[in-house]
Amino acid sequence: MSNEQQSSNRSHPQRKQRRSPLVLDLETGDPDDLFTLMLAAAHPKLNLLAVTITPGSQDQIVLVKYILESVLGLAEAKQVLVGAQEWPRNQKKKKCVDLEKWTAILHPNTSHNEDEQQRTERDPVKTKKKSKKGKKESGIRTDKSANIAFKPTGQVSEWDIQPARELVAAICHDHPEVTLLTCGPTHNLGAAIAAGAKIHRWVAQGGFCGSNFVDAGVVPSVFPKFEGLTHVASWNFGGSIEATLAALQAGEEVVARRVLVGKNICHACTYDEYVDGRLKEFLADSQSRGRNKKETKNKAGAHRKAVQWLNEILTAKYQTDGIITNRKALHDLLALATTIDESVCQLVEVQVDVVDGNKWGAMPVEEPGKTRTFAAIAFDREKFVDALLV
Repeated sequence: MSNEQQSSNRSHPQRKQRRSPLVLDLETGDPDDLFTLMLAAAHPKLNLLAVTITPGSQDQIVLVKYILESVLGLAEAKQVLVGAQEWPRNQKKKKCVDLEKWTAILHPNTSHNEDEQQRTERDPVKTKKKSKKGKKESGIRTDKSANIAFKPTGQVSEWDIQPARELVAAICHDHPEVTLLTCGPTHNLGAAIAAGAKIHRWVAQGGFCGSNFVDAGVVPSVFPKFEGLTHVASWNFGGSIEATLAALQAGEEVVARRVLVGKNICHACTYDEYVDGRLKEFLADSQSRGRNKKETKNKAGAHRKAVQWLNEILTAKYQTDGIITNRKALHDLLALATTIDESVCQLVEVQVDVVDGNKWGAMPVEEPGKTRTFAAIAFDREKFVDALLV
């Protein structure tokens, strides 16, 4: 057994496994990443064991911890382990995330031009004193971040951040049925495999099924943007081509099942009137149920909180006077929904290939079970929303 698998003090504390175990691997470059974190943390059908971050700077960790605490509460959030790529190598890395930008996105209806006393009254988490140089004692933020809302409890040095490769390998060892959902570049996935991880199911927001699937009669058409294309560049798969290929080519004993939710359908999954209506309908219904069943302190209450937060952000950022003006693509949320319920997408077994450096494509497989890699060629919008809200 490898050192990474000797996990008595690194794997997740023992918890009830009535919900499907999940490790979420993400970056923090797009609101969609954090929408997915909110719902993955609180979903009644998921047991989020860990979040791993690429590249894993301390500001990214502050952001992730803040969202976990906001949705789950401090006690439950502490049970979600956090890992970072090659930690602590990237701890001080700059320009990984703009916390002021995220403050405006995550709290669109709140003014953050407040003085310290006002912010402390609104957020009961204790605020660290500043030194003469303007730095907080925790070393997390400086006075340049005075309008940032994020104040998770404690300091980065106290949170037991782990190298992602070791954390994923340990969890896979202790939770053999775990799913790893990757919503960004595959650095941590590849490193975990190299560390000996045995992954039950890998779901990726990445890949592409193009016009060759139309020619083969598998689908009637592709998203207009990709008409005539068989391969396209992929940020997620191209971030570490070596790691992606290692995961795609791994034997069954290393990655038992692969599910790819690629650009060919992600671009069609957007925030629209249907999604907006379903979110608001859910919140109205759950508010009534919550009053009757006092759900505010259990998993249903956390889920409702996450959906409400998502709805507030989408409404504020992508609507004007009640009209949707920006149909935001919900790439990672579609991958999360597919993780919860694979029937959200129509999946076909494929052989993935890459050409010209970072252009990814796929071909249907005639022999079932040959690759154990299944790619989405269509999705059901109703099932997509159902999976996130159930």
